Amino acid sequence: MLSGFVDTYLRLEAPETEIFLRELDKIESREKEGVMEVVTSWMQEGIDRGREEERQESIKAFLAAKYGELTPELTAVIPALMKLDAGDRARLILQSSWEELKQALSR
Repeated sequence: MLSGFVDTYLRLEAPETEIFLRELDKIESREKEGVMEVVTSWMQEGIDRGREEERQESIKAFLAAKYGELTPELTAVIPALMKLDAGDRARLILQSSWEELKQALSR
């Protein structure tokens, strides 16, 4: 929750990041480790979120290329496709009819 607040309301611009890093250099190493753990976890969370969004966009592109316009019904299968590894997901989309895809994901 705190991470979400910071990301939303306290996003640092480049000059602010420089100030943060200078101040970080001034604190004791034990405190610094704690601060960096929080910063690192926020950075990792951002990286993970970016990867997930990229996966969703790739899935949408595959679905649109194979089946045409992204209808609400087509968009509804994205969460199930996200759970598959990339190879299985690509094979399923590329080698299945729409009916076969729905059936495979309903299992």
